[in-house]
Amino acid sequence: MKTLFFIDDDIVFNPMEVPKIAQLMIKNNLDICGGAYTIKQPEKPHFAIKALDAQPIVFGEKGNIVEVKWLATGFMAIHRRVLEEMVKKEIYHLCHPNDMKFYPFFASYEKYIDGSWIFLSEDYAFCEKARDLGLKKLTRALKEFRKKIDEVYKKSMKEIDEKYK
Repeated sequence: MKTLFFIDDDIVFNPMEVPKIAQLMIKNNLDICGGAYTIKQPEKPHFAIKALDAQPIVFGEKGNIVEVKWLATGFMAIHRRVLEEMVKKEIYHLCHPNDMKFYPFFASYEKYIDGSWIFLSEDYAFCEKARDLGLKKLTRALKEFRKKIDEVYKKSMKEIDEKYK
């Protein structure tokens, strides 16, 4: 399987999730798949995904697989065909063709959505472009995915755990 897999160095996860994600992608012919993990913002703890509407996300042993609008690259797998399709459909163009030769797949940008301008970080921007092509992004919502925690953040993590039990 030709897949690009991102794993941030501060993500805590079960290593067996990597082959599980790969198997899910193969079995279900998925384009983009990853794990939901918490964002380290004590004032507003949340997961590094943007769900579609108010769909339920189940964590723990019975964690479900759900389609999401945006998925962070902290734990994300992208099938090669996604990148090839983006080049073919001219979503991204070859930059600096005479020397560096690269496609800016992960370039952030602003977009007018639902009546206001929003900033899409590089990972969410990539997902938005994939969405424009009709590609689905799925997340495996397991409780084991976390950013590394320090003492200040433990209270917020407890609140998240209670909210998503």
